Amino acid sequence: LAALAVALLWVLCTGEGARIATGRLGGDFAEFYGAGRIVADGNMPGLYDKDVQREAQRDLMPDSGPGRDNTFVPYAYPPQVALAYGLIARLPYRAAFIVQTAFSAACLLLAAWLLRASSPPSSRQVLAMLAAMVFYYPVLRALLGGQNTPLAILLVAVAFAASWRGRDWLAGLALGLLLYKPQYGLTLLGLQALGGRWRTLLAGLGAGAIIFLADTLLFGPTWPMRWYAYARWVIDT
Repeated sequence: LAALAVALLWVLCTGEGARIATGRLGGDFAEFYGAGRIVADGNMPGLYDKDVQREAQRDLMPDSGPGRDNTFVPYAYPPQVALAYGLIARLPYRAAFIVQTAFSAACLLLAAWLLRASSPPSSRQVLAMLAAMVFYYPVLRALLGGQNTPLAILLVAVAFAASWRGRDWLAGLALGLLLYKPQYGLTLLGLQALGGRWRTLLAGLGAGAIIFLADTLLFGPTWPMRWYAYARWVIDT
């Protein structure tokens, strides 16, 4: 873990802006930072416009060049994710990436701490569990690439630990927040229905309804159609 921290520090001390010695800092982070910029500028209707997204990421694509001027990373998440990144999009790109990485590391550490109850021998090995998480290759890629997978891991861990302790409402709240990745949130809420965990299901649907209402107030009543159409374009492309 210490060696990884040193390597990250070295990377952050090389290059400028989004450019580093090996290409682009953060990989997919440009997608979220660009979406945060769009929200921070108040351009809510343009969030799912590919030209608006491309313009928001123009200076974040150091590997673009002749014939690659249209390079950008499509943002196809629900709008509440862009709202969250709007909080750090006013920071310089590198500073925002540091905040993102620190937050992701904290999510993994908290997840490891919560999961220790499921395996008593692990209760004294939280740092070892954290290392196992970090160096599981997909998670390492997500951490270095500025993705939000560590947050999803934390929310699943919260739901599991809360269910373990009989706190069904807290478990449902975590799964409702997980709807920022609908393929996971909807699936796990469906499993609660199949398992007859109605309090968890109702809490999750209630949290999802509140988020949906907030998105509708901020992005307009047509955002689900615009989001779905854009997501389909991303998949087809």
